[in-house]
Amino acid sequence: MLWKNWSWSGRIFFVIGLGFLYAILYPVFARQRASDGPGPRSCQPSLKQIGLGFFQYQQDYDEKFPPIISGGSAYGWADALQPYIKSTWIYQCPSSPDKGQMSNGLVDPLQNGYTDYPFNANLDQISSPSLPSPSLQIVSLDGNDGLEATNARYCLTQIPPQWLHDESSPLHRHFSKTGNYLFADGHVKSYTPSQFSSNKNLVF
Repeated sequence: MLWKNWSWSGRIFFVIGLGFLYAILYPVFARQRASDGPGPRSCQPSLKQIGLGFFQYQQDYDEKFPPIISGGSAYGWADALQPYIKSTWIYQCPSSPDKGQMSNGLVDPLQNGYTDYPFNANLDQISSPSLPSPSLQIVSLDGNDGLEATNARYCLTQIPPQWLHDESSPLHRHFSKTGNYLFADGHVKSYTPSQFSSNKNLVF
């Protein structure tokens, strides 16, 4: 009702004032968001796509996970999934300290920076139906500290204990200090360090 009582000139000045306020405040919030880094969900779509790649690979290879060191034309597990995933950008976390090979236009599965997401080495060529609890079995996760061999064979036999408890670790690099995990049934979930530690049923 108050808006209807305003003159056209009053409405115009009000809108202009809102525009100035937005112009002043937007850079402040933009800088804050940039310093915080991408949200916890930024890696979830990529991990879900990788999970779909695993599923499609298993359909063609007797329901087994790919070998870490693949034969034929594929160099490693991530390279073996490439025909199903289609895009190498999927392997890159937006908040990784190492932006990988994408920044200089190179895509070489033999070189570091090919993927930011390690494969669970305990699942090397394991039959998916043999897993007792697929919804609790971790297949991949956030985790590139810039020091690992992050080529197409990037894998871990266990999650480094310091990653699980240190909120500054590559596993919890997102602004809300959560880590993203891909499970064998294809779903992706975020956990804080305390949430992960309290869930004793998760398997790596």
